[in-house]
Amino acid sequence: MVNKSFNLVFTVILLVFSATAMADALKEGVLALENENYARAVELLLPLAEQGNAVAQANMGYMTETGRGVEQDFKAAAEWYQKAAEKGVSYAQYNLASLYTKGKGVEKDYRLAAGWFRNAANRNNAAAQFRYAQLLFEGKGTDKNSAAALEWYLKSADNGYAQAQFQLGIIYSSGRGVPLDNNKAVQWFKRAMAQGHPKASWRMGLMLENGIGVKKNPQQAAKAYVRAIRGGERQAAYSLGLLYGKGVGVDKDRTRAKKLMEIAAKAGSAQAKAYLRGGKAVSGQRRLASSKPVQKKSPPKVRRKPVREEVALAKTEEKPVKRNADRSLPARKTKKESKRPEGQPRSGKLTANSRIHLQREVISQIPAIEPSIAAEPGHVRPATPPKPDRRVVVKRSLKPAAEKRHKAPAAMRSVEPAVNLAIAGMQAKKQPKRNTPVVPPAKKTSLPGAYKKIEQKARTGNAQAQYQLGFYYESVNRDAKNAVFWYQKAAGQKVPQAQNRLAMFFRDGLGVKQDFQKAATLFEFAAMEGIAEAQNNLGLLYDHGKGVEKNPNKALHWYNKAAMAGDPKAQFNMAAIFLDGRGVPADASIAADWFEKAARQGIVPAQYYLGAMYVAGKGVKKNIDKAVQWYRLASEAGYPSAQNNLATIYVKGPQKYHNLKQAARLYANAASRGHALAQVNLAIFYETGQGLPKDLKKASHWYQSALNNNRGNNELREFSIMALKRINKNSSTN
Repeated sequence: MVNKSFNLVFTVILLVFSATAMADALKEGVLALENENYARAVELLLPLAEQGNAVAQANMGYMTETGRGVEQDFKAAAEWYQKAAEKGVSYAQYNLASLYTKGKGVEKDYRLAAGWFRNAANRNNAAAQFRYAQLLFEGKGTDKNSAAALEWYLKSADNGYAQAQFQLGIIYSSGRGVPLDNNKAVQWFKRAMAQGHPKASWRMGLMLENGIGVKKNPQQAAKAYVRAIRGGERQAAYSLGLLYGKGVGVDKDRTRAKKLMEIAAKAGSAQAKAYLRGGKAVSGQRRLASSKPVQKKSPPKVRRKPVREEVALAKTEEKPVKRNADRSLPARKTKKESKRPEGQPRSGKLTANSRIHLQREVISQIPAIEPSIAAEPGHVRPATPPKPDRRVVVKRSLKPAAEKRHKAPAAMRSVEPAVNLAIAGMQAKKQPKRNTPVVPPAKKTSLPGAYKKIEQKARTGNAQAQYQLGFYYESVNRDAKNAVFWYQKAAGQKVPQAQNRLAMFFRDGLGVKQDFQKAATLFEFAAMEGIAEAQNNLGLLYDHGKGVEKNPNKALHWYNKAAMAGDPKAQFNMAAIFLDGRGVPADASIAADWFEKAARQGIVPAQYYLGAMYVAGKGVKKNIDKAVQWYRLASEAGYPSAQNNLATIYVKGPQKYHNLKQAARLYANAASRGHALAQVNLAIFYETGQGLPKDLKKASHWYQSALNNNRGNNELREFSIMALKRINKNSSTN
């Protein structure tokens, strides 16, 4: 029999669900939508949607709402969203609720909106958690409940939603519904600022300038104001103008102060207008200095665009992101407020600042419609470059070898491979001077109008424009050589985001000759500037000795920095380390905590391992219900081991979960992805006629596939060989 790891019921008895024409059409339709071939997408997805496929329905809702491939029709979009929402697609629920708040395609109804936001929020959709908290806070469509609102804001913020983090900063700095606590306000503003939230940068600047909740630091305040202005918050121009006018934290420059005041005045700042008229400047910061709660105005609402960003359906980008069925993927946070990441550039956009978009690996009917950073099979690619001074958190379309396949922590290796990593500590060094060879651009490409202006700036030496242009070539044009060329230019001007992206190209050998040493150097530059993604990648290089001498202590140091900043991959790596006890005392409970943090941000292997730990009661109290919850999320993302284990629960678990039809579907999906144990289980279903019509030919096929895909599991190998002999014997007898 097959071994059971962590007491997981790995019983060899599962079913098969051959890849159907419907699955192929769904996959092709999603790809067409990603490639902006809307006519083809409609041709493929419409029939599936009419047949009841939830993913196709959600995508049709998206295209109908945005007028892509079909005539824009909010009423029809609402109908599609309704169908998908009733089947549990959280982003369809979110988008439907958004339509109800606006009265587009449906009659405006905050009560129904609150209900759908709540449904999506309960499925851990960070954007919905934020919107539901807003309704609770304002008493729209539901009873006003500040305590419950705070709870949902916290959930959304912990899931990495920058708008919620900013809102919490406002709440704690004003004492609305909670005791005034400027220290907590600073913490939340920092987290939102690290994701490129412009208003948070402005508010953080005010706190730094006035020494509220943090040590007074006019220099850092000026930097925060600059970040806010670049992010589009023109009110910060008034605050920065005051600093230039007084020479506080910056060199005194009345000319620059006047220009900044003009910017703020155009944005409607009465204070800036008074300043330009020669009146006395009143610092808007002073209102923060009071320890009394401000209760006049409710905190500003930062709204995310609904559909395009919340319903992941087709494009690559932070504009649509691809994700898996019901999971809200938060953004990662960098220690030094770095730019927005994950493609979810936060100009009021989706969860980790990115629109949602279905995974390429979408199989059968297990798609992804959620924001965040796809972990194992998915990539989150922004279709538009992030704003200046925003950290790019978007996943590359071509992953590094180290990330393509996760190895399992030793303690769970029998369950399924994941990521094997190490840890330890080190002191960051000063950034050495850069001397990276320039790679000539491959060829001239015609650019869209907006990018032509960026290119003009880039050619005059504007570092942010160079970075944006590199980002365009990487994520939109898919031109590695030109991306490298412009990233190289920006990296030479010490733009940390460009250093991080360029390092990935050297690590992966895309557009340049693979060079781990250069990758390590560039990652370190970016890591020291607080780019969490670079910190995690540098940890991986130290962990595996790629481009640097293998050093578990330094690996641990960088993993820990990135994990504490909220990077989900680093959190997963920390979990693996504590589970294995490599370099630290093994501690399953700490591992479970890190796995949960990563899982809540959409890291699929973390969801799988967390489910396994709940089944085994390792590091957490044994709880089959929670195991099923996490297995389902990972299964919907197409993670084969989770599909196999969840199917086994449907076969051998508690009676309330008994469902052979679902088990057969899951086994088939996992088997089609090369999972040997699922292939054996599927073969058993065909051989015995359990859950599927008896078919010895198909049973023989899957047993043979399991033999071909088996990786050193002798017991599974022997079982498959014996089964094949048995089938052949029965066939010859008949």
